[in-house]
Amino acid sequence: MTGPLRVEGSTGDWIRPRLLPWGRHGCPAGAVVPTRFDRIVRVLHPAGDGRTWAEVAATIDRVMHGLVQWACISETFDGRGRSRDVDPEEGSIPAGTLGMVLDHCPASSDVFHAVWDGFGAWEAPARGEPDQLSLPHRTYRVFTAPKEPVTAWPGFSPHWPQSANLIWPADHSWCIATEIDWDFTLIACAEEVAAVLLADPRLEAFAVAAEDDLSWLGDTVNPRPAWLESMATAQRPAEPPATAVTHVAGLVLAAGAGSRYGGPKALVRDPDDDLTWVERSVCRLAASGVRVIAVVVGAEADDVSEILLSGAWARVWSPPEPVSVVIVDADDWAEGMGASLRAGLDAIADAFPAEIEALLVTLVDLPDVTSEVHRRVIHSAAHQAPHRGELAAGLWRAAYAGVPGHPVLIGRDHWAGVATSATGDRGAREYLATNQPLLVECGDLASGRDVDTPGGRAQG
Repeated sequence: MTGPLRVEGSTGDWIRPRLLPWGRHGCPAGAVVPTRFDRIVRVLHPAGDGRTWAEVAATIDRVMHGLVQWACISETFDGRGRSRDVDPEEGSIPAGTLGMVLDHCPASSDVFHAVWDGFGAWEAPARGEPDQLSLPHRTYRVFTAPKEPVTAWPGFSPHWPQSANLIWPADHSWCIATEIDWDFTLIACAEEVAAVLLADPRLEAFAVAAEDDLSWLGDTVNPRPAWLESMATAQRPAEPPATAVTHVAGLVLAAGAGSRYGGPKALVRDPDDDLTWVERSVCRLAASGVRVIAVVVGAEADDVSEILLSGAWARVWSPPEPVSVVIVDADDWAEGMGASLRAGLDAIADAFPAEIEALLVTLVDLPDVTSEVHRRVIHSAAHQAPHRGELAAGLWRAAYAGVPGHPVLIGRDHWAGVATSATGDRGAREYLATNQPLLVECGDLASGRDVDTPGGRAQG
């Protein structure tokens, strides 16, 4: 086939259920390229004058990293328009770069190419026709053509060459996505394809995660120009509505025996304020705004319960509003974290059958995960799910330099699935692997490291 030839948009329907939702103040990679692949590779489009991003960044001592943004490394770009002689191409990957990418993407026959339907160069509108592929926020016309850098399309008369915005083979083994507002391209693929893309010296390529924010605001390493900082300030989430916190409960998993530590970590006492770790965990959750906190106990359950019931923690840190602390005995705590998580979920579900929409789950042995981290996760969720009932459908998770950690905010609709999969010491790990939460970056607030030994505690 010599193509491009029009085909029905249903050939791309497999992409839709594998996309993450777009963020309100950012855009994760997985909202543009389908998830459930081994890796996602980000390939930067070269500057209009042929320079690499690394060469441009070096001129003003900026740092190259996986989420780097042109807006943060270019002295001339002001966000209002692009110079094709200076800035990278936006919304279309240059043919030469695309050819290098396609060299590494296997296909036994022609592949599918999808071009955004909103370009003004189309000679006639196609909205509502069967050959459209409708994905969240974007609609495309779909073609079949050889696996090569196609830049001319039937019925399309652009001022300059236009690449496809999506490309995939019949076996769905990879997918290339060039979002219309981005100056880079994403490739979701198998591990072996990612390895050769990342190793190709002709490409400026980085591995990214599906949850990584690839908007201009996603570069948190390099200084922002004044115009972008103004945008970030305007978009920065304000305090969430009161209902966002009143419908969130906290859950502290504190049942472990702490065999490597030498005793239950819930009972470890910090010399700075004389609070045990379980009390500190409750204080930090309360300071984040939640008013219902469940604490799962197991090893030395009587001692841990006595400390909590004494209320000493509330005298050291006085919450502005009453906090209800529910102690949950996990009889089978020795089975591992899964048993504790099931017990906590069941207790909250039984005690609060409707009003609690989501549960913020944390561990007792996270010494530097403060209330600021808890608040950020809650606030991020509240602004992405601002209406009553929306929190219940969501999953959010703190991340530290892109690495998922705790706390995890679990919407009520997921509680049954989490409880079913929570076995042994894996907690919700398997469920979260197949139902990917939105990551909330908190690496600027904490390390997120848990502490297994007294030596680990001393190190931070």
